[in-house]
Amino acid sequence: MLATFANTNKIVLRTLYLLGFILLAVALSAAFWHLHLKEGQDLTNFNPSAYLMPLLAYLSIGLASVTIGITRKTASEKNALEFAKEWGALREHVQVLYMIRQQMLLPNRQLDRRKATAYMESLYDKTKASATAGAAPEPKAAPEPKPGEDGKKADNAEEKAAEKPADKAADDAAKKTTADTTPSPEAIKKAAGDILNAMESCANAVRYGIYDEDFIYNIYGSHFIEFYELTYGLIKARQFHQARLWVNFEWLAVKWTLRRNITGVISKESVDTSYIINQSLKALKEHNKTRPCIRQLRKFEAKLERRKFPK
Repeated sequence: MLATFANTNKIVLRTLYLLGFILLAVALSAAFWHLHLKEGQDLTNFNPSAYLMPLLAYLSIGLASVTIGITRKTASEKNALEFAKEWGALREHVQVLYMIRQQMLLPNRQLDRRKATAYMESLYDKTKASATAGAAPEPKAAPEPKPGEDGKKADNAEEKAAEKPADKAADDAAKKTTADTTPSPEAIKKAAGDILNAMESCANAVRYGIYDEDFIYNIYGSHFIEFYELTYGLIKARQFHQARLWVNFEWLAVKWTLRRNITGVISKESVDTSYIINQSLKALKEHNKTRPCIRQLRKFEAKLERRKFPK
């Protein structure tokens, strides 16, 4: 409870701590002036420890808070590595959903959300799935030849008929390959459920500070956003009967979607880092071509060192 309050009110707590330090310094200064600098007083009974000890004690509280915060963040980053192991075990499920997502992309490489939502809803709603399957168009019968056609057309038809078996065999083989590679609805539903459960567990850990949010976002942020867009229909269909199902995952996915829309797909930090990398590579080329420029190389090394931990 206290850790959650500290995480959600970092700026407020820092402001209150700084304000408390200023008030303590003012109070000690007023006491020092009243006891030792006022008219008729001297410094014979002055005891520096009486004024330094409260300041040192107050500063030690701040130092302890900073140390606890750094230790806690380091521990949360280490804990986040556990999700990497869990994610590696879901590789086959990720490939299944990635294949389905590729089939629902628009020409601009964006997801067709209406199509994805309807498809994911059909995975849960069996009646809709059966209705969709029953609405598939039946193959049309070939038209019967009309009497009185000339022999030339008949010969052409025979030639085309002779050519058709090879083309038809190739089309059938292509369709069979596509059907074999396309996962079944049950496999898609299981893959989506397992991935959503794993992401729900991760989002819950992020929400309570067990996993470091920035660490997870920098690695898996795009996966959370893309899978949320893809499985939105399934999530809402299940939440109609279980309102609290996958709510932590939805909270984190929506939050990160807003974050990406605000900061951009590529953050300013990444753009600046890429710029420094390119400048460093140019400096390396110049260093190898003409004469050593150790000073310039150290400058770029220091810039990249300051960006060691991404925001």
